[in-house]
Amino acid sequence: MKISHLFDQFRKLTEVLNKILKQRIPKIPEFIEVYPLGIRLNIRVSGGESFYLMISPEKSFVKKGASAVDLNLEASENFWQDALKGEYSIISGMMEGKVKVRGLRSSFFPLIIFSSILSLFSNSLR
Repeated sequence: MKISHLFDQFRKLTEVLNKILKQRIPKIPEFIEVYPLGIRLNIRVSGGESFYLMISPEKSFVKKGASAVDLNLEASENFWQDALKGEYSIISGMMEGKVKVRGLRSSFFPLIIFSSILSLFSNSLR
């Protein structure tokens, strides 16, 4: 999988999230109250590109490059490929040393939310 393909996969994730969040399903908690700026993180491919991901009830998106955020995740291209297929979660990758996390202390819950979202939507990203 090429890095540009990873960007396309993360873009598809944000498209799915935007469709779901527009429906304002009552069972989905309004995390805007807890995270008024949304969940913002940098996804880095070891030795490669970076992607800035914003998950917000108003608008979720991904951009190439990095931004000044607290949560930074770095892993190999193979790990991200496997995570997008649902074969790994970010949490298990972190525990196995496959994912480097910077900003964990201040961003533990956003990390859990992002890992859960990625796991839940991995099938719809194919």
